[in-house]
Amino acid sequence: MVRVLATSVDSAGHAALLLPLAAAARRTGHEVLVVLGPATAGRARGMGLAVHELPVPDDDVAAERAELFGRSMELIMGGERYRGDLLVVGEVFGRLNTVRDLEGLHDAVERFRPDVLLHDPLCGPALVAATAAGVPSVVSAWYPREGLAAFEAACAAGAAVASDREPEILADVLADATRLSPLPHGADPSDVVRWRMRSRGRAAEASRPRPLVYATLGTVVGQIPPLAVRFLGLIHAAVAGLDVDVRITVGHDTDRRLLPAPPENVEILPFLDHAEVMPNAAVVVSHGGLNTVMDAAAWGRPQVVIPTHATDQIVTGGWLQDAGAGRCLLDEDQAPHVLAEALERALAGDHDRGAAALAETLAALPSPDEAITTALARCV
Repeated sequence: MVRVLATSVDSAGHAALLLPLAAAARRTGHEVLVVLGPATAGRARGMGLAVHELPVPDDDVAAERAELFGRSMELIMGGERYRGDLLVVGEVFGRLNTVRDLEGLHDAVERFRPDVLLHDPLCGPALVAATAAGVPSVVSAWYPREGLAAFEAACAAGAAVASDREPEILADVLADATRLSPLPHGADPSDVVRWRMRSRGRAAEASRPRPLVYATLGTVVGQIPPLAVRFLGLIHAAVAGLDVDVRITVGHDTDRRLLPAPPENVEILPFLDHAEVMPNAAVVVSHGGLNTVMDAAAWGRPQVVIPTHATDQIVTGGWLQDAGAGRCLLDEDQAPHVLAEALERALAGDHDRGAAALAETLAALPSPDEAITTALARCV
């Protein structure tokens, strides 16, 4: 039996890549403690996992976090996506999250005495805790490291500032870690332990008079009004003249009063269960968050990815397009007429073969139980 402490950035998207693996470790006979903040701890408890919940950040930390995200959005909306993204990873995920969470994480490590840390690669406090405890890391990644190494370096540098440690030592945690990845070999050819993130369900497709286009803001974009307005405005303008039905989910906490009015063929909803909507969707549109992309890919659905703010979204959209399973729209291609054309081509079947092949590839990947067993055997 291995004692596994699992932790990640306190956001739904990051935790969604960690918790299935933590649950798999518990199912395969290991002792697991999940350390998460208040935004995601409840989800872990709902899965029956033992949880050490980190405290709510104090007002000063929350205010600085909001200021940093504001600066990042100014850069992104001004066309400097890379700089804005790097600012968040280094200053928020690396430095500020370490200031906020390191004491609580150290306390959990001291009490639990883990043999391994299972963590998000951009979780600054985990890098410090792994170094202090002298235990190996298993990293649950969602991007090929070669393409985004600068972001991991920025996270390590930020955590080093907050913890008074050498950034090279923290960076070595990631360099030496066993990496788990849900990506197919074509998206990430490096030596990783692959795992099947999603399994296709059994729901039957319903007969529809018109094709259904499903679009989603994911868990982040709806909380950033300028991005949400731009994303929705683009979709509304593109689909207004198409003979399709469109359902768009914006999240439960999004202030819908700030959103643009939809055309008649668009329905705005807070949430849809992917297991129910994916079987009936002819095309899936997203900003490139991996959870939506992998759900749609598991169902063999053609996709159109419109990256909004994070560099990994561009990477995800790129490998999806290279696989022939969809289209990724960047920069000047994020225009209504280009999106309308991309949707029409997807509806005409241009990506059906690639999407079906990708679904078969993903279905053949090892289960979470098999993958976590392999990963733990590599490092313990």
